[in-house]
Amino acid sequence: MNTSCTSNNNKENTVIINPLIYLLCYLVQNNKNHQISIEESKKNFPIKFFQSNKHHHHHHSHSHNRRYYNSTTYLEDWIRNIYSLCGTCSDESYIIALCLLKRLEQKNLSFTRLTTPIIAQRIFFICWTLAFKYQEDDVLSNNYFSLLGNMSQKRLKNLELEYLSHLDYNVSVHEDEVIEMKKKVSSFYFSRKDFDYSKCRTINDLFQVTSSTTATTT
Repeated sequence: MNTSCTSNNNKENTVIINPLIYLLCYLVQNNKNHQISIEESKKNFPIKFFQSNKHHHHHHSHSHNRRYYNSTTYLEDWIRNIYSLCGTCSDESYIIALCLLKRLEQKNLSFTRLTTPIIAQRIFFICWTLAFKYQEDDVLSNNYFSLLGNMSQKRLKNLELEYLSHLDYNVSVHEDEVIEMKKKVSSFYFSRKDFDYSKCRTINDLFQVTSSTTATTT
């Protein structure tokens, strides 16, 4: 395990964590409230994603564990754990991950719907892994990433390749995209009372609502 990716007291990173958690949890909850079918997300999900969760069906998996994994608390805990273990990761990597997710959504891929905390965690994790490898100077092993994502190295590699294929092997993000994404996430978190986000179920919805609301006030 690469020791360069350890927790630290980098205050700059804390700027993005709470807004990121709130955004992803909000989208998951909003999809749940709108009764988006989980089967829709299962269909066409790369490399049979749900096979990785077979261990949750063992006899020792009690109902309270299932409730935890199906709660936004699980998603929040996982993101905070990533931040704690990879404190050297810059804000930009988290933002770039959202930019990559936005691109995937624009391709109308059904697996990008954040219908449950576990699905949201895995989708964001792969986007974040690609963003980290593109953005950060630290060189971490695939074994480390697989531990962070709770999956085998083989599965991680397959999912990365699948996502890269959908992204046309382009994970570069222009600085303007990063700045705009930061603004949208910040506005959602700090000024959410000023806008109607009730119909937001994707990252792209976030952009449309903010833009249309702004347009009506100018």
